[in-house]
Amino acid sequence: MPFPFPSLSRKRGLRTRPAEIQLAPPPQVIVHKFHQRELQAIEEQSTNSLIFRNQARKVERLMEENSPEWRKKAEQFLIHHFIENKASQSILTKDRTTDVQNGLYQIIYNLNDYQRTGPMKFAFQCFSSNKSDELLWSAVITMIDSITQQSQLAGGCSVPRLTSHRFPEGTGRSTLEDSIFVELKDHVYRRVPGFMDRHFNKDHLDENMMVAMLKDYSYSEMKWPKFPDVPTENAVFEFLSDLLDKCSDSAPNMLHHTTSTKDFKDHKSQVDLFFRPKSADGSNTYSDMLVVGEHKQTFWADKFKSVFGQVSRYVRFVYSDQPLRAFVHAFTIQGSMLELFVYDRAGAYSSGVIPIHRKPEIFVRALVGYATMTGKDMGYLDVFQKNENGDSFIELQSVENQSEVLHVSVIKQIFHQNAISCRGTTCFSTPLGVLKLSWCPDDRESELDYLLKARSKGITGVATTLAFKKLSSIRTQRAGLEFTGKQQHRFRDLFDESPQWSPQLSPVSPGKRGPGTRSTFLESPSPKRRSFPNKSPRSGMVQQDEATGPDSPTTKAKGKEMGEAVTLKLLPTGYKPRALTAILITPLGKPIGEYATAEELLRAMKDATLGHRSLFEGGILHCDISTNNIIITDPSKNGNFHGMLIDLDMARDATDERRGKCDGPTGTIQFISYDVLTGEKHNFADDLESFLYVLLWLCSQNAWEKKDICGDDKKPRANFARRWTHGTLNDIACEKALVMSDRERFQEILERFPTSLNSLKAVCSEIRHVVRKSHTRTPQEVYDSIDRAYERGIASLE
Repeated sequence: MPFPFPSLSRKRGLRTRPAEIQLAPPPQVIVHKFHQRELQAIEEQSTNSLIFRNQARKVERLMEENSPEWRKKAEQFLIHHFIENKASQSILTKDRTTDVQNGLYQIIYNLNDYQRTGPMKFAFQCFSSNKSDELLWSAVITMIDSITQQSQLAGGCSVPRLTSHRFPEGTGRSTLEDSIFVELKDHVYRRVPGFMDRHFNKDHLDENMMVAMLKDYSYSEMKWPKFPDVPTENAVFEFLSDLLDKCSDSAPNMLHHTTSTKDFKDHKSQVDLFFRPKSADGSNTYSDMLVVGEHKQTFWADKFKSVFGQVSRYVRFVYSDQPLRAFVHAFTIQGSMLELFVYDRAGAYSSGVIPIHRKPEIFVRALVGYATMTGKDMGYLDVFQKNENGDSFIELQSVENQSEVLHVSVIKQIFHQNAISCRGTTCFSTPLGVLKLSWCPDDRESELDYLLKARSKGITGVATTLAFKKLSSIRTQRAGLEFTGKQQHRFRDLFDESPQWSPQLSPVSPGKRGPGTRSTFLESPSPKRRSFPNKSPRSGMVQQDEATGPDSPTTKAKGKEMGEAVTLKLLPTGYKPRALTAILITPLGKPIGEYATAEELLRAMKDATLGHRSLFEGGILHCDISTNNIIITDPSKNGNFHGMLIDLDMARDATDERRGKCDGPTGTIQFISYDVLTGEKHNFADDLESFLYVLLWLCSQNAWEKKDICGDDKKPRANFARRWTHGTLNDIACEKALVMSDRERFQEILERFPTSLNSLKAVCSEIRHVVRKSHTRTPQEVYDSIDRAYERGIASLE
């Protein structure tokens, strides 16, 4: 998009005022439309001054001269005058998805990439010339928007609004911190009553160690005399190390300190302070890290979000390398203020701020605790055991005979979910199938419940449960702690004006739908009315229900690619209850995205749809059809099924009248049906529409990653994928409506198919026609028609 500053003459003017450096005439800035609260923040935190303009002009000159110093000076300028300005947390970017502070962090992290972009130069021109605070902040907002647009066109990332498991380990710091913040922001509690007694109980700590440490405290002066007057990172580390030396002989854990990512074996991220076992080898890794800490030289109460984001990033790396941890300890030291945190799969909670000088006993309890904690106190669970050969195994309860205990050997980890507040799904391969461990919702029927129900009803085409075990729960971990609205930390409200697809999206007003009960399966047409308008959904189609606003006890967590696809209701305790369950599932297949031929793809999709039909006839709706939940299987070993459905985490009772009325849309965003996006109850036809989107995605997106499929074909430049994953729910719903109702838009997607998949175009077109007319037919007729479409497609390949 064009940057709204006009091109400017770079000829320098004569100095008319000795106190100011004169450059080009002021650029014409398009004034941003600010919210009233933003205007108030701008007025209270004025930026403009003579010093400000002169510093901006110096940076501008360095940029013109292409001096190697310009990046450092530009970073210092943006941090000092905008990021550290409190107003940057109150002012939103142009698309109103994040605040200016986060937007600038994104730019600074990738400053080298933006060296030659016009927006940065024009923005500094504006800084050096304009004297209105509103114009200056408008220039910042426009710079963020323009650079974000350019980075997207170049294949980069925009300022994120997505959950953290969608970002790989190498993702930029600010991008990851922003995504983690969105993931956790509604699940953070501070000053939790009972925190110290629960995690640092004096009866479980070595009293002699605490007494030895307190000898260095001056009760008469009410301070630690050795605590540095200027609490730099190195000085604080030396102070803490000196105290811990008093118990170093018997303590199993040691405090460490790093200053660079080079201090870590995997170069993931530098951590200021952390505890590791003394028995660990010399290289620093997150795989053996026990406690992580963040240090700041000065305490600023209003900078909690920034510090919390940094320490949360460390915790995320710990969970990535130690996915079976039940919880992770963390702490922050800002000036002489200490705050202790515990992160688990339901969020984060803390002790609140502890003045190190005024509360020395609590301070030493924390130090002794971190230095001496082991096992369960650090969040480690006894999930696996070792046999005489040193191989890992797990004991599970057999489904066939619940009195029988199975010893299942564990071969290797094959998947883990990169996030904190989530199911934390981790999968292992075993000789009998896939071992899946996940923190499932503890307040409704779980995946295990639905798998057992499917097994008891003889449902085919769906993964089968062989054994299971319930290992732990958030309720147990948080026993004795109090979580209420009083303790919940309220981050600054971003007052978004339009709902975005994000982990804490406000619930969608439900529409009216027929029951879709099993009794109608063979007797009458589907009660669901499917209407795909040619135009955008009405502006009021997706709106916030007064009963389920942003402060209501209903929240959603959703991601992409093996991520969260779950809607949970908060209990009066204030957090999402989860329980860790181990399930042994068979068969072990490969993801549908790894298909090798068109025939393999069609056969797997056909049989997975048959599995969905069997589920629905058994009274179960899957509700999360995606590329991750369909697997390709060996028909000779799996009842002649070439494909099956897995992952019933989002499954619902098909006969439940309350289904979907308060939960809002659930599923994986690019595959969610139009009706579900616009607030309708989830029905069987929604899942069939999702099957169509999966097939389109695999043929038009995934296929271009396969050399054997695309051959010498040239990949199309146009890409519809972003329109299915970004923007408001209205935007995405509108795109889905066009796919289902506009023949030309649908044809655009078909034209993206490689030549080798041309025969699948007819299959997709026929399924689209069936789904569009599903409201006029019985479910049996709909499933039969789709099955025949696949049969014809397979026959055309033979």
